Amino acid sequence: MPSKAQIGKRAETSPAHGPLAPTPGARSGSTKRPVSKERLAEERQQEHFTLGTELFQSRKFGAARRMLEKVRAGPNVGLSHRAGVFIEICRKHSERKRPLLETVEDYYNHGVQLVNNGQFADAVRVLNRGLAKDAEAAHLHYVKGVAKVLAGDHTSASKSIRKAIELDSEIRILARRDPDLRSVIRSAPFADLVADKPA
Repeated sequence: MPSKAQIGKRAETSPAHGPLAPTPGARSGSTKRPVSKERLAEERQQEHFTLGTELFQSRKFGAARRMLEKVRAGPNVGLSHRAGVFIEICRKHSERKRPLLETVEDYYNHGVQLVNNGQFADAVRVLNRGLAKDAEAAHLHYVKGVAKVLAGDHTSASKSIRKAIELDSEIRILARRDPDLRSVIRSAPFADLVADKPA
């Protein structure tokens, strides 16, 4: 059994109400350090690399190349080198001999391929050449509209899609279901274009 002197000594050295709370504003040993700019840049570089390789695997070489160019400018040298290898492959795909375009369908198919590759401006040029052969080719007007939506030119895109629907009303249904138009289809003027019209 402890003596009275020992008990008194304990009472003096032990807190009466448990451990003391830390002083407000005092630093804690578990405080997280802010993430450095270099670390954030590497994380962003890795995100761009992942997106770029996904586009590459989808054979969207133009879009993949643009994304991977961002990776090559990043701080991780190893990742930059790997991005450079993919960029070179994308470049070779882009520089392959262009197909011989003779019919309206040739222009349509090549335009669709360019859209899938993320080469929207090239797609519009090809589709315009096809429309010079047949100004009433509704499917060319439609793909031209899609290319302009993806390029961010919504005003011009709506005109092309409107023209396509005027030439072929079935395109209205196609536009409502097109995943490439998902971001704009519920907003003006696209919502009005694809709405069912009274007979």
